[in-house]
Amino acid sequence: MHHASASYALKVLLSLHHERQCINHAGAPQSFFSANVQDEYDPARPNDYEEIRRARERQRVEAEREAERQEELREQKAAQEVGITSA
Repeated sequence: MHHASASYALKVLLSLHHERQCINHAGAPQSFFSANVQDEYDPARPNDYEEIRRARERQRVEAEREAERQEELREQKAAQEVGITSA
């Protein structure tokens, strides 16, 4: 492996490692050792890391919105049940 390729691969791996340690899609800390095979860097198939980062951010935001929506639905259901039982 060329020095430049090895250096780039190391940067990508370190970035992914840092990102995994900070947050996963559900918002919980994640270990480096729980790496997803889809995240594996393959020098034969270079990728656009910025596009991957943007896609992950979109997924994270969508997951947060869905979690908020589910929480609102639970709250509405609980409020309806309280209204039904107190009537």
